[in-house]
Amino acid sequence: MFAIRTKISHSNFKQEFNFQYRDLRFTLSLCSLADLSVLKEIFVDKEYEWFPEKAPKVIIDLGAHFGDTALYYHAHFPDAKIVAVEPSPENYARLVHHTKHIPNIIPVQAAVGAKDGEITLHLMNNSLGHSVMDRENSETTVIVRQISLPTLYKEFNITRADMIKFDIEGAEFDLFKSIGTAKYAEAYIGELHFDLTESYSLDWIDSCFKDFKLETYTLSNKNRFILKAKV
Repeated sequence: MFAIRTKISHSNFKQEFNFQYRDLRFTLSLCSLADLSVLKEIFVDKEYEWFPEKAPKVIIDLGAHFGDTALYYHAHFPDAKIVAVEPSPENYARLVHHTKHIPNIIPVQAAVGAKDGEITLHLMNNSLGHSVMDRENSETTVIVRQISLPTLYKEFNITRADMIKFDIEGAEFDLFKSIGTAKYAEAYIGELHFDLTESYSLDWIDSCFKDFKLETYTLSNKNRFILKAKV
């Protein structure tokens, strides 16, 4: 069940809505129709309803947005440690606000990439689509921390995750190029943004996930795919 229970107002976070999904009740500050479309994809259309064989103990959420997928996974696996990584300052503030009552969800403000340092984040006019790639219609930029996956794992004492979810607007290709995918997680699920680069292909993705049982299928944008991979 996914239901809006009541609506309340909040001066700092625009309008807030109370939701229930499974046994989890939570409050979300929503800023646009794009936010609602994300909730529909996750909680109604169940785009991420695909899990490892065993209940995961460690989930890495790359591109955690305002906490939508972290809350979704927490509802399914309340005992799992979820490291939720989001670079956008506005989205990160909402991520912290939405999950502050859940100790198992750990917010990290950063963009995940091939190396540690700083990087320019191109911001769109809504909460979706912020990217380290200079894409059309981006309105402004901000410098954010970039963290590599090895450093993230070291900071949170993670040896290997049970699952990595990713939706990082084109940065996934440099990330996969920089790591051995089988070393870092038992399973992966997320979006491949071929519409943002011509440098990579599905064949290249196949080579990155040669140790996995791999599925890919197209989204409504024909140059975007969902990847599902299990060892």
